[in-house]
Amino acid sequence: MSIKKILATITIIITTTLSFSCFAWWSTGHEMIAQIAYDNLTPNTKIQVAALLEKSLNWPNVAPSKLLPPPAKLSEKLNNMVLASTWPDALKNYTWQGANGAALQQAYSNLHFVDTPFGAKARENCALINWHKRVKQTMQDSNGDNVVSGIQSSIKTLESTESVAQKAIALRYLIHLIGDVHMPFHSSDPVFTLKGSVSFKTYGANGITFDPSDKVFIYNYYHPDISLVSIDNLHELWDGAINAYRNIPDPYNSTYNTSAENDWQKYGSSYKNYIEKEALAIQKTLAANYRIQKLISSRPNPIFWATNSAKTACMLVNNKQQISFAPYKTQKNGQTIYGATIKFKNGIANYEERNSYIAKRQIYLAGMRLANILNAIFAPNKDNNQRYTNYIKRITANNNIQPLDQLVDSQI
Repeated sequence: MSIKKILATITIIITTTLSFSCFAWWSTGHEMIAQIAYDNLTPNTKIQVAALLEKSLNWPNVAPSKLLPPPAKLSEKLNNMVLASTWPDALKNYTWQGANGAALQQAYSNLHFVDTPFGAKARENCALINWHKRVKQTMQDSNGDNVVSGIQSSIKTLESTESVAQKAIALRYLIHLIGDVHMPFHSSDPVFTLKGSVSFKTYGANGITFDPSDKVFIYNYYHPDISLVSIDNLHELWDGAINAYRNIPDPYNSTYNTSAENDWQKYGSSYKNYIEKEALAIQKTLAANYRIQKLISSRPNPIFWATNSAKTACMLVNNKQQISFAPYKTQKNGQTIYGATIKFKNGIANYEERNSYIAKRQIYLAGMRLANILNAIFAPNKDNNQRYTNYIKRITANNNIQPLDQLVDSQI
């Protein structure tokens, strides 16, 4: 299937009947990425990052929420690099106010992904796709409202003369979005075709659902006596890093959810230690991997990161040895719904075991690349990776890249 055919597919709007996840890695994965990055920051970078994250942000303009504290209080609770990594996802759970509140919230939400399309069910050879061209085309189609542009504009803000508050917002988004772009199904969109050549998107694999006979769970860090959270689609499985780690599913049991205050008081300290321990373990495992270190050092560009993630998703979806699909068309409340049911040929546990390395690799790549980006912004010197320093200079000099607030305003 050619790129033109894929990009011209019939888009079936099913978000009114299905609740799609817009979170990547959930809180646990993002905190793991941030911890890996923090472990590799220079002392001077740590000081400057901490100063910005400690700033109280009375933003955005939102309605009172039963689950979330006021925005200023939220930023004060999520005031270090690890906790702040979850802040942009928390904002999705408010109702944004003002004349353009809803549009502004949607524009910021769109920064979390770039839905690069590819043909599922082996309709395309993943190795033969020009991923760079396809990601660039998807970015163009989104008019700049995507995760790659969000990363670039966050960097631009931090290197600009924008206010301290705007820089604090941009830093929080940068920490989070670099995590997002490394989640395979936040950089891709598997496209299925039914008989009759009707093609449909799955919105980052949210529309790829599990067979009702399959009971799929993510291990929950809280409540060891319950310990499992039921999920129903492939996107959510990868949100939970396919059970490579014990998760706090976002937004239910997290630091910023007021209904989970008692849980956090009980488990917060041990969870913090768990994040630190697992982040250190993954670094020890992958630090000696030459190929991964070369990927980190030689390609400081979120477009390349997105292409790598999209290709990874393509290979995961088109792995006929592990999974099969049954695309379907049905009616619900008078509306046509398209989707695909996934079946794990050797069981879900086997799938998780065989792919947990990929989840850990993506988390590690995100953490190390984030560290290099932050060091290049806040503590540029000859000891840093000069490719990252040069990339920051190119972003700063590129007049076509807007600061984050201006990028989002241009979408409204």
